[in-house]
Amino acid sequence: MVPFFEVHRHDDMNEALYQKSRRLKYPLILKPSGSGSSIGIEVVEDIYDFQKALTNSFQYDDTIVVERYFDKVREFHGAIIKHGNSYEISSIEEIKRHDAIFSFSEKYVEERKNEWIDTNIDADLMYEIEASLKRCADVIRLEGMVRIDLLYADEQLYVNEINVIPGSLAMHLWKPKMDVEKLLSKLIMIGLRQHENQAKVPFYEVDFQLLHHKK
Repeated sequence: MVPFFEVHRHDDMNEALYQKSRRLKYPLILKPSGSGSSIGIEVVEDIYDFQKALTNSFQYDDTIVVERYFDKVREFHGAIIKHGNSYEISSIEEIKRHDAIFSFSEKYVEERKNEWIDTNIDADLMYEIEASLKRCADVIRLEGMVRIDLLYADEQLYVNEINVIPGSLAMHLWKPKMDVEKLLSKLIMIGLRQHENQAKVPFYEVDFQLLHHKK
């Protein structure tokens, strides 16, 4: 995981908090915990920016995630489907940033022509990315699909975010492997099987009258 700590709205803005930020090392990136799509995210260069950015970020959420910001970094997105012990991994997308972060505008407003799908990724790094996707799926006990964002900096791969409801089902990542009809059919099938398995779990009714103490 990317090194991080959390700040809550009612936390004391004291020296201990600022020491945490210094230990993480500037620059830092602040993210509203319950937000998404890069909304409310700010990159800060020093303690003075940190104080101001916290105030701004609390407009979006009561909890702010503070992470180390990597300037020289490669960013990858990949989706994974897991059902039981079976894994299926999408194509891997490398993001080409124009700004300090992959902004809302770049994601949803501008026409996206700047990503590379499964290109410029050497075999060893690709193996590490796919292994990380599988480890994440296991850790969260995935049944279904997620999209996972990873960062590669200083020759180390970091898990940045796990998106449990990825926009458009991360369809652009699956296109080289399956169409939307096949993807939806697969996810619906997994959901139906989960429902069947849950229905098989025995349910016991308790006669609470038996628990009453008789005098």
